[in-house]
Amino acid sequence: MRRTARRGRPTLAWTLMAAWVVLVAGVLTFLVTFPPVRSIMDYQRGGQDSYLPGTGSLLIDHPLIYVYKITSVNVVGTLLVATGAALTVRRTHARWLVAALLAAAVVTLLAAGPPEQPLRVLAGFWYTQASRVNQLLLVPAVVLAAGGGSWLARRAAEQLRVPVAAPAALLVVAVVLLTSGLRWTTHVQVMASTYTAYPIAWGTILEPEEIAMVDRAAQTLPEDAVVLGEAVAGSPYLLHRSDVQVVFPQLSPVPGSPERDVLEQRFDEWRTDPSVCEAVRALGVTHVYADSLTFEDELNAKWEETTPGLRNIEPGGQGWRQVDEGGHASLWEFTGCDR
Repeated sequence: MRRTARRGRPTLAWTLMAAWVVLVAGVLTFLVTFPPVRSIMDYQRGGQDSYLPGTGSLLIDHPLIYVYKITSVNVVGTLLVATGAALTVRRTHARWLVAALLAAAVVTLLAAGPPEQPLRVLAGFWYTQASRVNQLLLVPAVVLAAGGGSWLARRAAEQLRVPVAAPAALLVVAVVLLTSGLRWTTHVQVMASTYTAYPIAWGTILEPEEIAMVDRAAQTLPEDAVVLGEAVAGSPYLLHRSDVQVVFPQLSPVPGSPERDVLEQRFDEWRTDPSVCEAVRALGVTHVYADSLTFEDELNAKWEETTPGLRNIEPGGQGWRQVDEGGHASLWEFTGCDR
């Protein structure tokens, strides 16, 4: 646009600039007010008390999730990126790579740091999760590291008077060795935490004994059973594995159902709150899925702040009859709201 203005068309240049500013402002306004994006940006996620742990993770290329042990480091990669950045800042056409690297690092640290930081909203497009924002860092980092490695290989070739392929190959071997096989142990640890029960960072929804109880439900429960239970405790699996109807078939809330809202908030008050039994009868609830595992227990996964009425269920006494149990979970016939 500066070139357009210098060529004698300043009006066109200013018009294009104004249109560009309006377009960018309009797109940003749309994004931050669009409900799906807004819900992502408003997602509340914890952080750490300072930016030091996040900075350390970036420097050694460690996954930005606290549960993973340090089994490999990538300091050599950090040095190559730093070398490439130092060389790039002297080249006007490529400085955007350094700017992109720094911007990605800043947003990553905002996500990893104190939650009360007002600027943390900039990381909201990724659920304010540093391990997701961190992926942006890889794009400029890989290019800068390649540039730094190329420069080192050329300088070594000039000093040693050998073909550049020789020091380049040695550099690749050094990277593999100094990163414990391209961080192989870290990759294994991260993949295991996703697919196997024991290393999963936040526990599992169902234990093996609970899975067996859910599978038995096809025989232990009548065909017209409708089971009420906290979704995060595993009750939706009754529908998936045994074709038993449940009140909450998914982890996310069921919109447009005031009866379900009542049960989520106050089912544990069924003895004293008439609206609870009205909701039970309206939804046809016949059974209850209960889970005794608490937030303080070993597998502190079964916890949802928005469903206190289902979390504090205490089966037993009049109106309750145990049908089956497995692990920390149990199935109960519930007749406390029968007329």
